[in-house]
Amino acid sequence: MTWFRKWPQRLQFERHEMSQRFPDLALHETDDGRLVWRGPVVSGRQRVYHVLITYPDDFPLSSPRW
Repeated sequence: MTWFRKWPQRLQFERHEMSQRFPDLALHETDDGRLVWRGPVVSGRQRVYHVLITYPDDFPLSSPRW
């Protein structure tokens, strides 16, 4: 069972925190059942970066990767 199905309250926390910090990112479930955040991030110098942040299988023991 995936972490976000096992701990739905943790998923709710993650959605809230990410929406506060990165409102332009959207959460997606991949075909293989992983969760990823995808979208643009604007730097302080107004450069736009398109990122994909993937949650590892052992989250929350390991951090998501850029």
